[in-house]
Amino acid sequence: MEGDGVSIVESDARGFPEPPFSRGEEWGDGPAPYEPGEAPYRPGDRTPPQDMAAEQSVLGSMLLSKDAIADVAESLRGHDFYRPSHEIIHDAIIDLYGRGEPADPVTVAAELGRRGELERVGGAPYLHTLSANVPIAANAGYYAEIVR
Repeated sequence: MEGDGVSIVESDARGFPEPPFSRGEEWGDGPAPYEPGEAPYRPGDRTPPQDMAAEQSVLGSMLLSKDAIADVAESLRGHDFYRPSHEIIHDAIIDLYGRGEPADPVTVAAELGRRGELERVGGAPYLHTLSANVPIAANAGYYAEIVR
């Protein structure tokens, strides 16, 4: 394409277009890892992730602390998350909190199970992993700003 800085040769000896990189050049890390129940990224669906650790930390904080939920409830929406499973988890936590019910790994797993979405987000073990890997739950507001 003209002006985009990529030069593509019409064809090589086999009749296929020349790739827009040098022959023999290594690129990519192989297949992208996906969480259970997640679809691969499709261009235009979502903004590529800026900080997956921040997404996991804000959700883990919310699973550990009612104060963390209050800190992020007004500033962060489900669609701010890159991973669809994180959006589902966030929305379940917010729903429980809004009903005045506790939101921890056990109650969120029960809520997601009731909705038929528990396996889609990686199951109860993933919820426990989120809460176990939080650096400091009191920083949930800061993690939320990174996600947004």
